[in-house]
Amino acid sequence: MAEHLGIPATEFVERYVRRQGTRLSLKEHENGDCVFWKEDCVVYACRPAQCRSFPFWAHALKSKGAFKAVSRGCPGVGKGRLYTVEDILAIASGLRDT
Repeated sequence: MAEHLGIPATEFVERYVRRQGTRLSLKEHENGDCVFWKEDCVVYACRPAQCRSFPFWAHALKSKGAFKAVSRGCPGVGKGRLYTVEDILAIASGLRDT
């Protein structure tokens, strides 16, 4: 993502990454939006696996209600390509493997 933004990796980490327990995470705005969300994803072409797999996260797949709750928070959910159940499960399991 640093390369995509045209900045050194050290600057990327300093500006956009925070430590969450033992892991690193992208920073968020006060409202919970990713720092790269500006009317659209600024780093869409090189977004990380967690972003590529959204909205097929385990907590969102627990029920229709859970999925609807997640989709209310993202204007892109429900638009574009339709996924088969097999595709969704493969995407979700791929995230667990990363």
